[in-house]
Amino acid sequence: MFNPIAGTTQTLCLIAHPVAGSSSPALHNASFEEQGLDARFMAYDVLPEHLASAVAGLAALGVRGYSVGVPHKEAVIPLLDELSDAARLMQSVNCVQMTDEGRLVGHNTDGLGFTEALEAAGIHLQGAKLAIVDDGAEGPSWIVQAALEGASEILVLCAKERLGQERTWLDRIAAQLTCHLRLMPLEELIGPEALMGYDAFCNGSRIGTGETLGSSPVPKQCLNSHLVVVDANYNPRVTTLLAEAAQAGCVTIGGLEPLLNQAAYAQKLWLDVDMPKKDVKERLFG
Repeated sequence: MFNPIAGTTQTLCLIAHPVAGSSSPALHNASFEEQGLDARFMAYDVLPEHLASAVAGLAALGVRGYSVGVPHKEAVIPLLDELSDAARLMQSVNCVQMTDEGRLVGHNTDGLGFTEALEAAGIHLQGAKLAIVDDGAEGPSWIVQAALEGASEILVLCAKERLGQERTWLDRIAAQLTCHLRLMPLEELIGPEALMGYDAFCNGSRIGTGETLGSSPVPKQCLNSHLVVVDANYNPRVTTLLAEAAQAGCVTIGGLEPLLNQAAYAQKLWLDVDMPKKDVKERLFG
């Protein structure tokens, strides 16, 4: 059980808009309770026009860290003192850490959560070839982090109407990475040969949840048993993509694994503690 809130209780939080559906408070508070930490995690609905005031207020209160959600992941950057290499390349921050000197450092732990899940499934990033679906959700952080960790080739897949935007972004980061980045319309990914030679197919988009519930970003004929298949979505726990990948004999990774991993990295930055991920997962998700 939690200890009563006292003058020593550390407060951490999420700032986003909206926040009602966020799993972050449940994840972090379950971890704090498991470890007996004198800390609480809150979620604050911050409108875009109030972001600067919110960041200044959190700094004034001495909040040691906070998560940043949509739509603030890019807008928060000018309000921070420095960025990690990954966050700078992504131009996206999902985690802010206050140093002992009071400096605000922006990180992106989404990509780290993804690559850790791949490594746990036996995919060594050094020299790996990945196909990643991107619609601006998890895809950018996954692409950059995999490239930073040594992937040799990343096939970036997106809807045709997004090609121009995606190409501009990839051109900006390509010169700073040694990974070969290749762009292709998602609609052209067809047939059993499409993903031959790749180590993993990774859905970093929202396809398969919400309004696209029941859909998959890839025809099941493209999936083969040599692939590890990752889906960022965790509602439902087993998406259509994961179900079809399992039928094809693929190793599958659901969205909970990257989610828990990125939360654990954030806690390490904020409090220098190791999240008991297995206990938290069992407690919240069974």
